[in-house]
Amino acid sequence: MISTAHVGSNLNAVDKLMSNGQNHLHVQDKYVFPPGERPDMSQVCHSYTFPVIDLKDLDGPHRVKVVNEIKRACEEGGFFQIINHGVPETVMKSMMDIAKEFFEMPVEDRVCLYSEDPLQVVRVSTSFNVNKDIFFNWRDSLRHPCHPVEEFINSWPQKSALYREIAGKYAKEIRVLVLKLLAAISEALGQDSDYLNENFGKPSLVLSINYYPACPNLDLTFGVAPHSDPRGITFLMQGDVSGLQELKDGKWVAVEPIPNAFVVNLGDQLQHPWWMRSIRLYTEDINLKNT
Repeated sequence: MISTAHVGSNLNAVDKLMSNGQNHLHVQDKYVFPPGERPDMSQVCHSYTFPVIDLKDLDGPHRVKVVNEIKRACEEGGFFQIINHGVPETVMKSMMDIAKEFFEMPVEDRVCLYSEDPLQVVRVSTSFNVNKDIFFNWRDSLRHPCHPVEEFINSWPQKSALYREIAGKYAKEIRVLVLKLLAAISEALGQDSDYLNENFGKPSLVLSINYYPACPNLDLTFGVAPHSDPRGITFLMQGDVSGLQELKDGKWVAVEPIPNAFVVNLGDQLQHPWWMRSIRLYTEDINLKNT
């Protein structure tokens, strides 16, 4: 027996999702930001280069040098890119490919995970919070916890067929990288290498896949409006489209993608003793956020 209420709920969710094949064809009023709050790409700086830190020597005799580079990047804004970080290129590419596959498969295969409850552990959603958002963001997302993998993997999407296997490998690699960088940041603060990991309490790793379909009028709306990340630290795999921006010295600055790099952003929990930043996304891309 199929509940008519459940069928009605799924149909309603299909109508709301940006990835339903229809909603992205024109910018509906609910996505249009007020004139004073809209993106102005003519004012975005593309000439600034964010710090790029090579981690290949982090575990060698030049560790102090790399830690000092991380310290300087944190002091200058807590927003930088890392290369030679240890996550295999094949694992990154597989994760990006399966993320695209997830949002390109029939919407009916995603809608079973749709929820408007921000406390829902595993969910597909649209915008930020459709029950509270005054203006909607031009994105859908899949979000779920992934550490420890064995505890959560059975709650992850069953479609695409390889999603759980690929996301599981990716999550384990990211976990190793998180611990490595937290240790370096701890040392940059003049503390023991396990200081931040111990003080964060129970470890948490959340995978967020953001999907931004092509927008017919980029001057009216945002992929994600200006915000700060509330968690401890975010590792972002950008893809190959420039759309991520950081507010630096009162001006929005584009974060240009680097192949096989991660963007690292210190979240609100790590803003002290440094400071808060705002970021926004203005693109048609897929981003993988790990916090």
